[in-house]
Amino acid sequence: MRGLFAFVTSVVASADSEEEVGLLQQRLSVGEGIKSDVELDMDCRQGPKNCVKKSTTTTTTIEENPSCGTCPRGMVVINPDLQCSGNPCSVRECCTRATKPATTTPATTTPKGAGFEDTEPPTQPPATKPPTTVPDECRIWGDPQVTSFDRLISAKFTCNGKFYDETEADSYKDGDYYLLKSSEIEVQGRFGAGMGTTRSMGREVAINVGSEIMQIKPHSIWYRKIGDTVNPDGTEVGAGDNAGLTSGSTIGKFKVVPFGSGLVVMHKDVSTVKVWMQQVGNAAPAVQTVIYKKSGALTDLSGLCGNADGVTDNDCTEMIGGANKVEKDASFFMAAPFDFAGCATAADVQWEWRTMGACSNADTCALKCKGFGAHLYYPEFYVKKSVQIADQVDCYCANLEASQTTAWARFAMKPSKLKQLAPTSGTCSAAHCADIKSGTKLGATDYCVFKEKAKAIPKVCTAAEKESYTVKCTADDKFTGNAIIQCVSDMCASDDPDGQETTDGDLMVELNKESVDIAAAWESLSSR
Repeated sequence: MRGLFAFVTSVVASADSEEEVGLLQQRLSVGEGIKSDVELDMDCRQGPKNCVKKSTTTTTTIEENPSCGTCPRGMVVINPDLQCSGNPCSVRECCTRATKPATTTPATTTPKGAGFEDTEPPTQPPATKPPTTVPDECRIWGDPQVTSFDRLISAKFTCNGKFYDETEADSYKDGDYYLLKSSEIEVQGRFGAGMGTTRSMGREVAINVGSEIMQIKPHSIWYRKIGDTVNPDGTEVGAGDNAGLTSGSTIGKFKVVPFGSGLVVMHKDVSTVKVWMQQVGNAAPAVQTVIYKKSGALTDLSGLCGNADGVTDNDCTEMIGGANKVEKDASFFMAAPFDFAGCATAADVQWEWRTMGACSNADTCALKCKGFGAHLYYPEFYVKKSVQIADQVDCYCANLEASQTTAWARFAMKPSKLKQLAPTSGTCSAAHCADIKSGTKLGATDYCVFKEKAKAIPKVCTAAEKESYTVKCTADDKFTGNAIIQCVSDMCASDDPDGQETTDGDLMVELNKESVDIAAAWESLSSR
């Protein structure tokens, strides 16, 4: 025992303070091994039965219920039934790092005379985080709902003492936003109001690596290179329906592979990131997105998806105050976002429309109308089957507001007429008009009118509606945990809440399946 006493005395003598001495003496007296962060935060100078907590840590949580809910990635719940004195439980109280079970190795015997004769306790290998092949995951779907890499949800969180929900978080507002921003890769999302919802939707996604940009729209895929003066608007390289590229699976260093109910976009220079997207090309066109990345990958990481540091709460500042709003001159998107307005007649579009020639579809027409000259602005356009070029459409642009100030005002279509257009007529429909091959789908007398996207005006959900939707989403076994909150949020904004619940539930099943499949196929995807 003299050897152990000499060891304790030497270590205590090197301690910097009385507090450290008390803690060290207590740990040695009870034979303490590796303890949790909570245990190490105890002051036991007054004896083992009189320990007090040295400090308290206040963290925010997305749970209002004062009990343990979910934990950040890489951690597990210690006690799901823990009650926390009427306050939200902290991550420290609820969670612990997920590690492999410790294995005890046989005790070692030190040779006689070394001062530790047969007194050294059994040793254990240092606790290490088990290797994982499951990538970090950020989901952007619905109106759109965002779940960050560290599992903060945009529909309900607290930041700097203030509560936020879908009425204030940035992801529910119109505009272009950084979903992921790093030194190696940037992913931007375009959010805009759409038919069927009063809030924004994820309408387009653009991915930038180096000088290359790939843009995924509901009905088409585009590729362009920054600084290309010959073709600054890029090239249409793919259609909709999650079919991938028109020819092959690569363009530049990008690779596009149909996967499950969507497609995966990868870049040769950033193998640690894969972006899964689902093109939704119906009457409410959208792009659902899940960004996967290897744990620990990317530098200077930010965006609505957060910083992936394993701490949920500090992602909140990325979701508020326009922190990730993309300025116009930094946006990777091309033409302004637009919506299908309806089917017109020849008489409706006879006056005050400027012809822009033949093009492949509505997307290319929108590019032609985005600005012809420094002071010209065309928020409306229409396409019709080309009379000169097979399988193409003729493109016409207009500014209906401005046309009311010209000599032709009484002949021109009035802006109010946009709301009166028929949703279908002949073969004219939202699906056919927006199709990448609309020239082959439309008849000679079909006139497809499009308008610049209107600003989203969110509908306020009453307490009674939220309570009703919460009951429905909770009873739906397709939603668990935070997905229930997101389900309620989507139902609140929808014109058809029950239909929205069904749609979101089906998507949850798909996203969960894609997560498992992506992890399993991670290494082989690049070689497909």
